[in-house]
Amino acid sequence: MVTHKLRILGMKWENVRNFEQLPNPRLGIKKFEFDQEGWTLKQIQNNYGKTSTMHLLRSCFTGDKMPKDKLKGYRYRQGRTDWGGDPEAKVEFSVMLSLDEEIFQIRTVIDWKNKTQEFHTYREGAQGDRPGWNPPAYFASLFEGKTAFADLLILNGEVAKDMNRATSENTIGMAIRQVTGLSSVCDLIDEQGTEGRITGLVNVLEKTAGAGGRKTSDLDDALDECREHKAWAEGERDSIGKELEELEENLDEIKSELLDYDDKYKSSNEDFEKAVTAKERAKSALDREVRNILKQLFNPGDGLGDNVWEDVKEFYGTQIRGKLPGEATGNFFQELTEDEDECICGTPWDKEGVMKKWVLTHKENYIDSRIHPRVKRMQKKVVESDSTTDIGNLKAGLDAKRKAYFQAAKRERELRKDRPEKERKRYKWLSTEEGKLDRDQKNLQHNFNLFNSENRDFIIAEDLDYHVKTNNEKHNNITIQPHIFRQIENLSQIKKVEENLLLLKLQTGESAEKARGAKILKEVLQESIARVLQEIQKELEVKMNDFASKMPGVDFEITISESRLIFTNANGDIQEDVNESGELGAVYGLVSALNEYADISLPIVVDTPLAGFGKGMAKSWKDVVGMGFDQGIALINSSEKDSLRFWWEQEELVLYTWLRENEEVRTGKDPGGGDATGTMYIDDSLETFNQYEIDVGYENRDTGGGE
Repeated sequence: MVTHKLRILGMKWENVRNFEQLPNPRLGIKKFEFDQEGWTLKQIQNNYGKTSTMHLLRSCFTGDKMPKDKLKGYRYRQGRTDWGGDPEAKVEFSVMLSLDEEIFQIRTVIDWKNKTQEFHTYREGAQGDRPGWNPPAYFASLFEGKTAFADLLILNGEVAKDMNRATSENTIGMAIRQVTGLSSVCDLIDEQGTEGRITGLVNVLEKTAGAGGRKTSDLDDALDECREHKAWAEGERDSIGKELEELEENLDEIKSELLDYDDKYKSSNEDFEKAVTAKERAKSALDREVRNILKQLFNPGDGLGDNVWEDVKEFYGTQIRGKLPGEATGNFFQELTEDEDECICGTPWDKEGVMKKWVLTHKENYIDSRIHPRVKRMQKKVVESDSTTDIGNLKAGLDAKRKAYFQAAKRERELRKDRPEKERKRYKWLSTEEGKLDRDQKNLQHNFNLFNSENRDFIIAEDLDYHVKTNNEKHNNITIQPHIFRQIENLSQIKKVEENLLLLKLQTGESAEKARGAKILKEVLQESIARVLQEIQKELEVKMNDFASKMPGVDFEITISESRLIFTNANGDIQEDVNESGELGAVYGLVSALNEYADISLPIVVDTPLAGFGKGMAKSWKDVVGMGFDQGIALINSSEKDSLRFWWEQEELVLYTWLRENEEVRTGKDPGGGDATGTMYIDDSLETFNQYEIDVGYENRDTGGGE
């Protein structure tokens, strides 16, 4: 049952990228307001500032400041003071909101020169505009620091699919915790490499451990040395991190200067702009071809030969027809040791029970929630693969893509020669320096990850846990020897040793009983929270599948894991290669399901909502997302406007169009075909919304987003 209502009332911009001042004090509407119980469509040309607006809005909602090295990108970029903008001024953006009838405004000010960002909050009856991010308490509890939640409500259609593919970020799991309010409970326990509050309590108890009895001096000494070693590793990590941050700032400045050169030249040379676009597309095509060739070359069937490979495919075909356990977790191995006479590999358990002990001790290392899709994907790939590769065709395809890229790059270089010699030399030096810093950045990032990464796959690939494991069950199969653990560089593995030493030490003192109680409490909470989350996920899955099934192309069952959505076809097989529209449909289905689950009526703001969908899927998008939220705001381009014509022509929506003073409505250009000039303003007429860029022609439209 909905008990609260949040609405976005309006926004203001000043010196933000291509926006001089909106609403414009001289032209267009004087007050920019959104429909409170319906949808508002904002039609904006690509590269005007849609994406920047989304970033600023997320920052205002969460109170999280944006990366310092990105702040320069929000400055006013037109350089036209006669249009009303100031390229040297600070950037200002504000959003006016209402929460249960209380009206408040969050404003952010960016000093891009000094790389600082600050917030100001206005609340009625609270002494007006005050420094700091201080919204109503309920709003803060919903959004403060909750980027994963905000990303789902302030959603960029072009990158929505990346939320599901960025499995290391656990965006989906975090969003579920945040929208259901469980995040405040989850901070009691250890999650995602972060210590919970109960672990903090155990650390306090550790300080008095052994007070009522004889301390185990060897463990004390080992714990001291482990913490000393951890401090060293933290220092090394921080040193590399500082060096990495400085390098990235330098790299960002160089890229920004290169971008300024290109922006300046593109604005005065249409051929150059086309050449840059052609080069980027050719490079993307070449990259895709290279990945495809590597995939083909690593096909194991080529090494085994046709006859043997057919036998391999037949074997894996029988495996697919078999069944993996549905919930393949550590409990599977627990049940295996208790109920079966032999191991999963077919080897009978030894009478001494050593095998069972080993399996139970290491069960969490064998398997996790990703095992099912990984095994199914591997089996399917084997069965569907070919055992031969035509190297000649692969080479011909690569040569064609490489030639196209070289030609496009050559065309771009030729047009650059028209620049003044001083600019050419500067640009060449910047490009060389960018390449060098890119290489240095990758090396530094790898070194930083060696110390700081908690990613299991990375740790195993780099063998970072090699010095952690032992066969000593009394020590929980983890080393306690300083001369061994001093060789460990990765902090998560050092912490594993530290926690084990602490556990062993706690067993020797008066505080041991309290510590054991805290540990039991943590284990009970972890299990309880896991069960609650599982129930919530199941309920969300039902709602999500109901929403997503309305989208064409979503002909599979969707389940939720901690880090991503999993797609299963009618045969029960995991689909790893879901098409883009199907994956986007699933993400939108999840967003709609989360909104319905929440106890607050929330708005949604979507940038380029139809990116990845064909024109024929616009109605399905409207049925799933458009009907799933009480308030919606969509930042669209003119192509999406045409795709949604069936909606805004038939229903009462609030419609706005962004355009420049000298811009012709039908072409989106100045008279004569040049780029639009003059101060920007907002028009709220249906006629302008309908006619904007109507003469451009669908075949020439960019249906993607951009700024």
